[in-house]
Amino acid sequence: MSREPKRCVFCGSVGPLTREHFWPRWMHEILPIPGKPEHYQERSTYTGLFRPAQPSRRTQRQGATHTITFRSVCARCNNGWMSQCEEEAAPVLRRLLSGTPSTVEPPGRMALANWLISKVLLADARYLEDTVMGFAERINFRTARAMPSALAIRIGWTATTAFSGSFYRHATTIGKNVYDAPPDGRKNTHSIFFGMGQLFVFALIDGGGNFSLDAAGGHLVDIVPLHEPLAWPPRASTDAEARQVAQCLDDLLKSGRVRWLPQPNATDKSTDKSAPSGLRETPR
Repeated sequence: MSREPKRCVFCGSVGPLTREHFWPRWMHEILPIPGKPEHYQERSTYTGLFRPAQPSRRTQRQGATHTITFRSVCARCNNGWMSQCEEEAAPVLRRLLSGTPSTVEPPGRMALANWLISKVLLADARYLEDTVMGFAERINFRTARAMPSALAIRIGWTATTAFSGSFYRHATTIGKNVYDAPPDGRKNTHSIFFGMGQLFVFALIDGGGNFSLDAAGGHLVDIVPLHEPLAWPPRASTDAEARQVAQCLDDLLKSGRVRWLPQPNATDKSTDKSAPSGLRETPR
């Protein structure tokens, strides 16, 4: 039986699919270079008791983390509207990465927001079994630059470059009872964190309305409201505070203050699609 061809996560076309650099290529020249051009990738899945459903898979991969590519978008999207978002945001990103005190006016803030949203939606759809956003939300952003209502993004500044090139994500289904779980079995909560030099981004996709972005802590700046100027940089977060932001959803689940909701019809919890899962990619 032949496999169904992979489709572009933004337009649904069969492709051919291209490799989209998560960290833009122009950024490679200004980001700190790790000691070795290698990185570690670690994936984990948990049961309802937050015990590993299977041993964490930690693998060593070639290339620095900031050279990672995602093969999930077609050439038309990659070289079209996504490239335009990057070009419009690049001047703002260069200014933020420098750490120079400045004010980003609303047009620049809008360009920054569009680029960040495109990256978060791309990261959310990297593993379709963990995606929270549906295809409709990605289509609406591609065609109308409509920010999904369940998405919140904040940016911060660290005193060091310890998190440059780091990528963390945690996905799960949480709520007060089984009726809070999406009927199609998808997860409803996804946190995404990635670093660029001393700048870091934290995004929360909260489809169930059960998680407050304020729980992340740190000294973060919201990318909205877009009609107001953005003062940069904010107060610097310590490495410990940045790590707390990166792992806040994972820590919240382990605390027991929220409930993970297995799929009602799942008989094997170790293979339940709603099971909490995590991914870390860090420089070696």
